[in-house]
Amino acid sequence: MKCKWNSAEAAQTILTMFQENSDMRVIERVQTAFSAPRVIENRLYHCKDGLTATELATQANCSPSRVTAILDRWEEEGFAERFQLEGDRLHTYVRLTEEGAKRAKERQVDMLSFVDALLTRLGSKRTKVAMECLKIALEFTKEQEELPCLD
Repeated sequence: MKCKWNSAEAAQTILTMFQENSDMRVIERVQTAFSAPRVIENRLYHCKDGLTATELATQANCSPSRVTAILDRWEEEGFAERFQLEGDRLHTYVRLTEEGAKRAKERQVDMLSFVDALLTRLGSKRTKVAMECLKIALEFTKEQEELPCLD
C-alpha cells in the first residue's frame, strides 16, 4: 500500500515534536546563536576591513539603533572600534579589536565543534540527507515575504 504525502500532517507532526520535546535551555541556546549580536560579531569577524553600522543592521536584520547600542557596549568592553577611512568623513566603519576577534574565534571554534559532533552522530549518509533538506529549507525561507510568528 502506497502512503500519500500529507504536508499539513507532516508539519503538525514536526511542530508537535518540537513542542513536546522543547527545553527552554535549548530554545535559549538557539536564540543566542542566531541573535543580532552573534550575527554582527560573525560578520565583523569575517570582514577584517570593517563594515558600517547600516551594513551590519541590514545583515543582522535589526534596526540601526539596535546595532549602535550593541557597538557602544562592545566599544566600552574593548571588543570593537569605530574608524573612518582616510578621505571618507561621511562613513564610519566598525571592526573587532584584537580582543573582540579572539572572543569571536573562540565562539566559532565552539560552534564548529558542536556541528562536528552532531554530524559525527548522524553519520555520512544521514548528514548528506540533512544537508539537502537544510538547503531546500533555506531556499524556501528566502523566497517567503514573511515568516510566521511562533510566539
